[in-house]
Amino acid sequence: MLAVYTLYVAPPPPWQHGLSVALGLRRRSGRAVRS
Repeated sequence: MLAVYTLYVAPPPPWQHGLSVALGLRRRSGRAVRS
């Protein structure tokens, strides 16, 4: 949760770019499952 929070608050560093992309893709499918 903290990692997601920092992604929104502070600009993601270069090494975290791939992580943010993976989170975005995961959030897409997770969104439908959650709701």
